[in-house]
Amino acid sequence: MITFIKLSIKKFFSLFGIGFYRISQRDDVNRILSPLLHNSRENANLLYKDSDFIDNYCSEERLCFYNAIKDLLVEKQFNLNDKKILDVGCGSGDLLFVLNKTFSFSSISGLDFSKEAIKIAQSRVSGGRFFVHDIYDSVLEKFDFILCVEVLEHLENPKKALENILSMMEGEAICFLSVPNGRIDTYIGHINFWSPESWKQFLIDTCIEHNVEVGFFSDPRFISNYTFIKNKKL
Repeated sequence: MITFIKLSIKKFFSLFGIGFYRISQRDDVNRILSPLLHNSRENANLLYKDSDFIDNYCSEERLCFYNAIKDLLVEKQFNLNDKKILDVGCGSGDLLFVLNKTFSFSSISGLDFSKEAIKIAQSRVSGGRFFVHDIYDSVLEKFDFILCVEVLEHLENPKKALENILSMMEGEAICFLSVPNGRIDTYIGHINFWSPESWKQFLIDTCIEHNVEVGFFSDPRFISNYTFIKNKKL
């Protein structure tokens, strides 16, 4: 009952662009200092080495979000079995862990610029390939399905990052992106804040040779825009 009341209150205030978020004392210090510092490789390594951070990172709300992504993929009837999947900015690998319970991928890969995050992902996702990689550097390998979830809002140059992601798509590959709704998101640690409209325009300007489908999660616990990107058929 208490959880229901909390969700109802959050949903009501979200109509007016007001969000409520829980932050830790340590995270708040990083936010005050600088979004650039918060999103640095050094800070990411410190966070992923912090046992308290890891214990709280994959919260019930985050797992619900990951399951919402899984349900959306099922709803869209994408045939992801026997496909090569890549998570760009995979962090601790929890999203891949959730998806791997539903789909039978031919291979699972993850990239992150934090070596400490990669260590955790390797321990959590059996059979996965995980690499320390800078999102601004290109990757020659191609994939059937690419995820980049809640990452681009942390970047100084999201356009270059997205162009690199698109270069890893081939044939009938699909890319799934999500970013917070910048009209509601108040997290100072983020560098970019896209409204649904500005997010769509950013994609149109960047994904010139691709088909783009945009949407948003209606669950009041999630404030994210999402996007499916496909290559245009010749």
